[in-house]
Amino acid sequence: MNPGSLVALPFAWPIHWPLAWPVHWRVDWPVDWPVDWYVRGASLALAVLSYVLIVRLLLDFTFGLLGNNVVFRALRWVTDPVVRAVGVITPRVVPRALVTGCAVLWIFAVRITLVQVAAAMAMRRMMG
Repeated sequence: MNPGSLVALPFAWPIHWPLAWPVHWRVDWPVDWPVDWYVRGASLALAVLSYVLIVRLLLDFTFGLLGNNVVFRALRWVTDPVVRAVGVITPRVVPRALVTGCAVLWIFAVRITLVQVAAAMAMRRMMG
């Protein structure tokens, strides 16, 4: 049995089977993980918030104010601080569901800015 066939049968050698995986399948932590933990953590939090806001946007467009069960209330409880903050800077003419859409756009803009700041920090570290 050649080592390439161990990928199809990972339990053939229970002790050595991770070593038979191709190199591109292995998960290696980046070297700069401890340095950039605050950038990656913030990016992860913003990603989760953007996904939750997208779910709220879809539910607002689908059900409007008719959805009043526990899941909808919990989703609104989590996302209301962001939607209210964005509602302060958007005109009052904009419907509430579109304010949620604007909140999604603002969160995406903040994530893009965060990625740019992380790239600038990495370039600064590389330059010395």
